[in-house]
Order: sequence, then C-alpha cells, then structure tokens
Amino acid sequence: MEERLLRRAWEDFVTRGMTALPVAAAVVASWTRSRQQRVDVARHATERLGAGELHRLRNAQRRLLAAAREPMAQADEMLARTDSMLLLSDADGVILRAAGDPRSRERGGEIGLGEGGRWREADIGTNAIGTALALARPVCIRAYEHYCSRVQGWGCAAAPITDPASGRVMGTIDLSGPPGACHPHDLSHALTLSRLVETRLAQQLAEEAVQLTAALLGARGSSARGGTAIALGRGGVLLHADSEARRRLSPWLVRHGTRECLALLADDPPARWRQCLRELLPDAEVELVDRDDDIIGATVRLPPRSRPAHTAAPIVANVPALIGESAAMHAARRQCQRIAGAAGRTVLIEGETGVGKELFARLLHQLSRPAGPFVPVNCGGLPRELIGSEIFGYARGAFTGADPAGHPGKLEAAAGGTLCLDEIGELPLEQQAYLLRVLEDGVVYRIGSHVPVRSDARVIAMTHRDLAEDVRQGRFRHDLYYRIAVLRLPVPPLRAREGDIALLARHFLLRAAEDGARPPPPLSAAAVARLAQYQWPGNVRELRNVMERLLWEGNGEQIGADDVAACLGNGDASAHPAGTDLRSLQREAINAALRDCQGNLSRAARQLGIARSTLYERLRRHAADGVSAAG
Repeated sequence: MEERLLRRAWEDFVTRGMTALPVAAAVVASWTRSRQQRVDVARHATERLGAGELHRLRNAQRRLLAAAREPMAQADEMLARTDSMLLLSDADGVILRAAGDPRSRERGGEIGLGEGGRWREADIGTNAIGTALALARPVCIRAYEHYCSRVQGWGCAAAPITDPASGRVMGTIDLSGPPGACHPHDLSHALTLSRLVETRLAQQLAEEAVQLTAALLGARGSSARGGTAIALGRGGVLLHADSEARRRLSPWLVRHGTRECLALLADDPPARWRQCLRELLPDAEVELVDRDDDIIGATVRLPPRSRPAHTAAPIVANVPALIGESAAMHAARRQCQRIAGAAGRTVLIEGETGVGKELFARLLHQLSRPAGPFVPVNCGGLPRELIGSEIFGYARGAFTGADPAGHPGKLEAAAGGTLCLDEIGELPLEQQAYLLRVLEDGVVYRIGSHVPVRSDARVIAMTHRDLAEDVRQGRFRHDLYYRIAVLRLPVPPLRAREGDIALLARHFLLRAAEDGARPPPPLSAAAVARLAQYQWPGNVRELRNVMERLLWEGNGEQIGADDVAACLGNGDASAHPAGTDLRSLQREAINAALRDCQGNLSRAARQLGIARSTLYERLRRHAADGVSAAG
C-alpha cells in the first residue's frame, strides 16, 4: 500500500476508530487492540528493564539464549553497515539480545528498541514483536502500520519461536531497520532464523532426555521396594511411565502434538515441581534432575499401591444440587473429583449460560477446601472502573470517594478458601495482567498500595465464551489463558444430557410447589417427551423457569404437551432441531426473555442468568448479523 494512503488510514483510525482504506486486516485488528488497551499514540518510548532485572530475566531464559547464540553472533557480522539489527525477545516481548549495525542499535535505544525494552502491544501498540506474539504467527510491520507515531520510522519483521517441549510461544526473532527495509524476504529470513532456534531447542531436549533416562534407570536400580518410576522433561513432558503410573496421572495428562505432558507443571518453574508433584502424588519420591545448574526435569518413584478390600462409592455420585444420571454428567462429576485433588491449582470451568457452572465450582470447593470461604465475583456484573478494587482491594486514599480506611478485596476475603470469578472473559485487559501477576507470585497488592499481602485462595474461573478465540482476537491475554486453563472442567449443555431433562423437570416442579405451598401437578409422559425434544438454549436455568411458569400458570391439573408447547412460546417444542446453530438458539432465548420482561433489559438479563453488559453485547452482535431484537 502506498505510504501516503497508509498514513491517511492511520490518521483516520486514530481520530475515528476506523478507516475505509484497504489496510491489512491483521494491522487493523492490532490497531483495535491497541486502542482498547488505551495505548497512547504519542508515546515516546516503551518501558525498559533495569540492569538487575534484565540479568535475572536472562538467567531464567538461558535455554532460549543458548539456542539463539549462533544466529545472534552471525548477525553482528552480517548486518554491520546495513542499518538493520536482529533482536531476540522472550514471550513477554522483552528484548533479551540485540545484534547488528551499531548505528541502528543506537537509534533503536532512543525508543527502547534494544536490550531490556518491552515490546508488547499493551505497552507500545502495533509492532512486529508484540503483534507476532499476540497472533502467534510471523508478521511484518512497517512505517505507519505501527500504532505509536514515534515508532513509525522503523520497518520490522518478526517470527515467533515455539517451545518444542510445551508447544507454546516462548519468544520472537525480529529484524528491524528503516521503514523501506521491511520486505517479504525479511519476513522469510526471520522465520528461517526462528526455525533454526527451534531446531537447537529440540536438540537440547534430545540431550536432556538421554540424561533423564539415565537418572530414571538409577532411580529404578536404587529402589528395593518395587513400585514404578516416571521420567518428566521440560514443560512436564512425559518421557516414561508404565501403565499403573499412567493411570494415576491420567486426569492431568494433556497432549501437545505427539507428546503427552503433565499440564500442572507447564506453567510452574521447575524449582516448584517437587511441591506440585507431591500435591498430586503424596506417596511419591521426587528427584529433580539438573544440567549446568538448570533443572531439566524430574524422576518420580511411586511405591506399590495396595488395593482396598472394597471401594467406596464416588464422593460426588449423588450430590443433590447436581441432579443427573446421564453419561455426560457422570463424566463431569468424575472430572470434578479428579481436579479436586490438585487443591491449590487454578481451574477453568467452561459451559454455556445456564448449565450450572457455579454448582460445579461450589462442589469443587467443598471437595478441596471445605473449611475456607467460597467467594463469588461476577466480572461481567461490575462496572469496568470498579472491578479492580472489588477483586484486589484498595488502599487508603487510592481514589476519590474511597473508604478512608481502605478496603480489602475479594482475594483477601477468600483466604484459605476459593475465589470464583464468573464471566472471566469480561475482565478488562489491564486487570487480566494484574490477576496473572497474583496467580504467579501468590501475592496481592491493593490498588494504591505497595504492601504485599499473601494470597492462598484457590481461583476458579468460569466462562461461557470461547476464550481461545478471544485470545486470537486480542480480547484475552494468552499468558493468563494458559495459566487458568491448566485444569479445565467442561460442563455439558442440557441437550447433551440424555435422560436428565425428565429428572430435572420433576425436581424443579416439586421444589416450586413446595416453595409455593401447593400440591405439584402430575407431569404427563407426552409433556416429558415435548420437553425432551426442545434444545434448551438457556439450559438448566431455562428449564427451571419453564417448570415454575407451568406450575403458576396452570390450574393444578395434569401438565400436558400443549401446556409445554404454549409455555415455550410456539406450537412445536421440537422447532429447534439438533443441527440449529447456537447463535440462533441464543437469539431465541433472548427474545423469549425480552417478551417475558416486557423489554426490560435488566430483568431479562437476570432471567437469562447473565450480566446486563453481556446481554448488551449479544444484542449488538445480533444487530450486526442483520437480525433485530425481536427476532
């Protein structure tokens, strides 16, 4: 695109939040993320780490630096007098090493484009390093494609470096120079160098696997009590485990390509592996294995496991709040029980609106931390400006109107128990960064305070959204997503719970009758069949509302199929075949709620069990699809 038109497109976007000129979709999406994250277009330079902090970071990234040593060394010679430089960053956008033309490095230092500079989109807007990390793919950003005006004198091509152990992005290789120096071959060169670094990383892993195998044989040879041994490499990759060990580890194993890994270890530094593994396997003997003072994995020895005379019934088999005998519900309850064993780990509960995610969260709390408090927070039900102070608390005088004594947040209130964050996808990006820091450090700082408070609350996050897609769109931080999604508990929608609709319908009818002090009317077989044919876009919550409505609108006599059809708002309860897309089902559920509430959006949101902001967002999406609120 001609530079003059590109500048006009950037100016249009900066002033109006949009442009009609043909700019690359990836660039416009990045501009949008930058705007949403309130990046100042006039920002002079990005944050730069101090010498001590950069030294500590490099020490933690020795493996990446070693793998990139060869291309970085070659760059000093190859890029001399080319006005270009080669940069190596970590997954947080911090530049670990810079090589190449000295004049270019000096000029880059003026805006933080040098060692220690942090180049995330959230810090300095659209740029090759930050945008490559956000998209997890190679990008070329030149001149006015940069969001901040001070950076527009550069052209940059960056490619992500993927860790072969975990499959996650661990950094980038970036070529930076004058705006006109960014050509497709520069992007190809950056991609080639990133692949070279990945090859070196894979070679490191192969060498480490040999060392870990030797350590495993030593662990077996030194064991006189039998049992089984396990070898784990970087990222929790499972290098060896027999069938018994695999069975005991199975609830926490996930697959990355051809590899299996223990997901609980993927986000923890190896120094914490011993503690983590003992939480999972209290009877295990854990030995960390190091290479050049760097922990590369662990061996785990499990003693023989005696089989009890009889096995007690599953602890969660008949929890009254979680009614259902379908295979899907049995699987969800079993998964909940497995996850409860990892008492200190963050959990992501996923499911459509109304499926009962909070019931599972409360069950998880009861199984893992029954003595502590259960503290729920609806991230979508709070004003954006109050979310941070609600979750993290605030210090005295933190803002106008604050309590003079300060106020503890929900994290402190949940000490020793569980903090349940509903609608985690509604958490603003700036608060996502704060939450990530709390989860990584186990310390919370009240807003406006520099005094750390230890936080031992277990965090359970819940969402009805596709967070992986939100990550791809830049609406949710990828590092926070990976942190909270180590343990995942999917809750099945009602339409996938064959046989449970009848059980739940009779339960809700009986409960509503008891609350209203009136006898429950019989539910005919034809009515049950009609209920079973409906696809329930509002899930269990919608079924409960329907049964209460059938009770109060009926005359006390038997509830028939026609009563059900009339209550559902159409003459045919099967009008939603299984193949109907979820957006249509969601739209119809919203329209039904709006009709019931005479257009009152607040009441309709409460009936649907979602935040008002979520209802607004869905109405906007339906409007964008060209469908009115009335359907």
